[in-house]
Amino acid sequence: MTARRRYITTTIPYVYARPHLGFALELVQADTLARHHRHRGEQVRLLSGTDRTLR
Repeated sequence: MTARRRYITTTIPYVYARPHLGFALELVQADTLARHHRHRGEQVRLLSGTDRTLR
């Protein structure tokens, strides 16, 4: 049987907005979901980031 593949992404938080619990909650939920699927033997790719550019 072929292992299932999962691709999990999060929204890009607006870095100039005031931080709130929703930013962290989304990242923690996505990480928890990815870990759950990895534990079940599925291939998982988790993508998260910001829109901030380095200068």
